[in-house]
Amino acid sequence: AQQLFAHIGAFIGKLPQLVRDADLPEQANALAAQFEPSSLPQQQRADLQWQAQLAGHRGDHAQTLQGALSNLDTHSLLASADQLISATGGWLIVANRPASAAVPLSLPER
Repeated sequence: AQQLFAHIGAFIGKLPQLVRDADLPEQANALAAQFEPSSLPQQQRADLQWQAQLAGHRGDHAQTLQGALSNLDTHSLLASADQLISATGGWLIVANRPASAAVPLSLPER
């Protein structure tokens, strides 16, 4: 578990540089295209709509998601990465079994 926490922490720590290095408009457009309902196979479109329904979203969730992606900017993404790094909202780790006594129940404070 400690190694997993270390890997997660290392990945989150690299996010600002990954954001700065990315061609954000190109990446956002490519991701938005994956949610274009007319280009999805029927089963995948149905799965996407079902998942949106389960999450409490309206039927136009794919279009809403595409709009949000088109408004994504580097500054906002860097601010979000900083919030993850500093654990602004806290961290919650979900597991499929109880933690062992050897594993701390919370991540170290940063």
